[in-house]
Amino acid sequence: MPSQRPAVEGLRRLCALLSPFSARETLLADWPAPAMWPSIVAQADTHRLIPALAVALDRLDAADRLDPEAAELLARIAAWNADRNEGLRRQVHGLSRAFNAAGLQPVWLKGALALLPAAGHAGGRMMLDLDVWLPDAKD
Repeated sequence: MPSQRPAVEGLRRLCALLSPFSARETLLADWPAPAMWPSIVAQADTHRLIPALAVALDRLDAADRLDPEAAELLARIAAWNADRNEGLRRQVHGLSRAFNAAGLQPVWLKGALALLPAAGHAGGRMMLDLDVWLPDAKD
């Protein structure tokens, strides 16, 4: 049963669109009405998931179901995010080499490992920084 609150319904729809367990056919059969999209995008913005939404729409081959201007904006944000993540990916590699050269073994935390596969930078995760732990060698 749809919620009477647009924000809650927008979040519910966003989660369904982002879930790798949602079936494409089910999502397309129950596609959000145009009036629902501002709530979906607002929730994606609130939770820093706009790039992930763009990646999900691409995965579902459903971007053409959106208003063309909105679809273009989501695609541009996803491309910007992928470029930023590629820069972070290069930093992980460069810093790892520098740490290793100094005899340190870094432990990359949180989302940094998602950047390491060749296409990891385009996965839709929005990252603000890199978190690394340098454990004491005797530990």
